[in-house]
Amino acid sequence: MPRWLKFFLLMLVVAGVGLASLPWWLGAVLRPVLNAQGITFDRYERMGYAQFRLLGVRFARPGFNLLITQVQAPAPVVWIEQRLRGADPAVTADGWQLQRITPESSPAEKKTLNGLPDLQDLARRIGPRLIFWLPRLQLTAGELRGFGPPVTLARANWQNSALVVDGLQLAGQQLAFTLAPGRDGSVVLTAQAAGNEARFHLIWAGTEIKGEAILWDQVLKLTGRFPAQGWLPSEASAVAENWRLPAARIKLGGPYTQVRGGGKLSWRDGAFDLSVDARAEPTADTKVPTLEAAATAHGNLRELTLTALHVDAPFATARLSAPITFSLDRPLAGEAARLSVQADLAKMPWFEARGKVDGAVTVSGDSVVARQAFELKFSNVTFEDFFLHSAEAHGALAWPRLEVTQLKAQLDPATSLEAHGIVNWQTRELVDVALTAKLAAASFARWLPRSMRGRSNLRACNGPRGIRSPSMPLGKVRPGPRKLPPGSRPNPRASRSAPRSMSKGRR
Repeated sequence: MPRWLKFFLLMLVVAGVGLASLPWWLGAVLRPVLNAQGITFDRYERMGYAQFRLLGVRFARPGFNLLITQVQAPAPVVWIEQRLRGADPAVTADGWQLQRITPESSPAEKKTLNGLPDLQDLARRIGPRLIFWLPRLQLTAGELRGFGPPVTLARANWQNSALVVDGLQLAGQQLAFTLAPGRDGSVVLTAQAAGNEARFHLIWAGTEIKGEAILWDQVLKLTGRFPAQGWLPSEASAVAENWRLPAARIKLGGPYTQVRGGGKLSWRDGAFDLSVDARAEPTADTKVPTLEAAATAHGNLRELTLTALHVDAPFATARLSAPITFSLDRPLAGEAARLSVQADLAKMPWFEARGKVDGAVTVSGDSVVARQAFELKFSNVTFEDFFLHSAEAHGALAWPRLEVTQLKAQLDPATSLEAHGIVNWQTRELVDVALTAKLAAASFARWLPRSMRGRSNLRACNGPRGIRSPSMPLGKVRPGPRKLPPGSRPNPRASRSAPRSMSKGRR
């Protein structure tokens, strides 16, 4: 027998023995191979000859961590056999958590993704490889953290370049969505809430996104155009026309049967325009007035100009006499205007509460800097287990100084709070801030841990022992000298324990 044939047969025998014993030595090989890709796991388990399981899988990259309780996949021989006959090998992951971590990067560090075109290029590069090596992926019992509100997913399935997610819990709502490629190279997103009350359909093609959202069978049209760099759209709009809703749908009900209205939000070159209106007619056999609400505004991410506001409802009224502007960066000129708001919380249809609210913002017109004086009053407010007997605030904004001339709150006969001071928004300092409080243990015990409630050392903190500071940076409040009653002598021990007396009360 020729030597080369003997060698070939020997290699076949070695390969056959290796394949036959693959489930027993695969775990030892997988560990260094996956470690090179940044993937670690706690334990390898074989599931017969066809499949294996990895427990405690971890994958970390700058910006995120991925933890998976269990990953189940076909053995390499089975995977190759399925791919050769055109089947899609399935990988399943159960009990996973993806956590976003804010990276500590320098301003000069270049971002890999800086806009929709970059995201589309990345999808085109990794898409074919992902489809080949991971043609089918099934996820169960997942969780997303660090992306805003907590998100949980019951099931997700990736197959044929499409992602189908079911049982997504977000902000108390259950959603299902599908992300799939279109025939023209676009990406189509469809989503719906439980009960099909809300639906969503978006098409992403290049730098443009368009589609619609449907809520209670009312259509909201959406469009957006994005620049080559950046995630903020250069143009966008959301338009709701001729909405008609049953009044009971938005918890008005009672004498109202239908609410009509619409709105439009447009964004272009870093500025927006907004207009909304709503109207509800009462039934003919009631004397309830018509509900009307309308508002228009424009501005940018740092500035808002309210050009018109009118609300006339049984539970609230609001009036604006002339346009009024609010800015976070600069002083503003403006004409004289007044914004007044009144509300009766007991008549609010959306939550259970009682009490009255009365407020106003008055602008003194000026060609250089407009002064905006405000006042706000609350009386007999009850919300769940919280009660506020009365409260009022008075002050004025003359950029960059926000002066609170009076802030008073009376929770009950034994608990009150008074304060005044100035905030400089440019230097970010508090100037001449004074705080005086009278706190009864029973008033704030509900917010303490149960183990601390009812302790005998929870006593009242009396008013003269307040906090006062002539000037300090925001976030660095320091207690200043106390005011002592006439004829009393300073006590060094008491002065050293001043901060403690504010937290645990006067002994």
